[in-house]
Amino acid sequence: MKKPSKFLLSGLLNTTLSYLAFLAIFNLTESVATALMSGLGVGIITSYILNRFWVWKVNEIGSIWRFVIFQLFLVTINWLVLHWLSLFEFSREVAQIFIYGIFAPFAYKVNEVYIFSKRAKT
Repeated sequence: MKKPSKFLLSGLLNTTLSYLAFLAIFNLTESVATALMSGLGVGIITSYILNRFWVWKVNEIGSIWRFVIFQLFLVTINWLVLHWLSLFEFSREVAQIFIYGIFAPFAYKVNEVYIFSKRAKT
């Protein structure tokens, strides 16, 4: 299996696990904030493990900080774009699909060149 396919498959698995964690925590606590943060945490951990060991096969632990910072950057930009679009009453559900479509190739390239590159330094 080629890296782009592995990257997309790991993203699908990561998203599924994040969502399941969100649902489980929300059902236990009824707190959206707690559920969102828990889902995000599960997502970042799952995504890092899958990307580091399966997609990119990198043995360097320093990539974790670059990865976490990049993930937080993506979440922030995602939230800002959705918030901005909501001001124009644009469907957030539809917008999110487009955002994923834009973020996926961008994230792939950043992961390849900067985060999990054998040339990247901590």
